[in-house]
Amino acid sequence: VITAPVVRRVGDVLREQGKFEEASDTLDEAWSILAVNSATRTSEAVQVLRSTGVVRSMQGRFDEALELYDKAWKLSEELNTSQSPEGALLMSMIGSAEYQRG
Repeated sequence: VITAPVVRRVGDVLREQGKFEEASDTLDEAWSILAVNSATRTSEAVQVLRSTGVVRSMQGRFDEALELYDKAWKLSEELNTSQSPEGALLMSMIGSAEYQRG
């Protein structure tokens, strides 16, 4: 059985290789797996949203990235993880995307 974390990691590797379209499709697949399993309110969902936001940002699609980061932030607040190192990383990504968007 292929799980969302495995698919997300594949998407992250594709992103690191500069294969942004493939990474985007793969991360969308990870989100679909979460949705099918009613798991869109989990810490893995935060990671998928964040990873997808990174891809969008690297593609210059900053508005989309910021929407994804915002969803990830709100979910991390619901899950009480916004004060974790992951939350700090997410805030850094939001600031970077805002800066790059101009």
